[in-house]
Amino acid sequence: MMPKDFRVLIIEPSEDVQKQLSSFFEEKKCQVITVADGDQGLKEFQNKPFHIVFSHVDQADTDDLAFLTEIKKMRGDTFVIMTATEKNLTNVLMSRSQGAYDYLFKPLSDLKKIQYIYSQSLVYFSRWEKIVAEIKK
Repeated sequence: MMPKDFRVLIIEPSEDVQKQLSSFFEEKKCQVITVADGDQGLKEFQNKPFHIVFSHVDQADTDDLAFLTEIKKMRGDTFVIMTATEKNLTNVLMSRSQGAYDYLFKPLSDLKKIQYIYSQSLVYFSRWEKIVAEIKK
């Protein structure tokens, strides 16, 4: 899978965090969409699914776990990464049980974690792309 085909959705109220994440993925030549809230994010995802979704926890307009569940129903293999400023064990455990790939605490100063998530998702989707191509031969 080529990065130019890779779609990343960033749902984040902070413009600084939006810029930080979008810059990282744009440097990798990924397609990036940023929105400020979960309702907008869900609309974008319904238009065309994404490979990776970063979703800020505690969005006022959305039940975070319901949002996560909805995304996973639409495309179960999406890497959903929940981000939060507050460390809350209940949110972490519930996110994991609902299918979140990872949970990151802000500030997102360690880009190695984001690089790892990106690398793992590329490996995952590339492998499935090869399987499908092999079947279509």
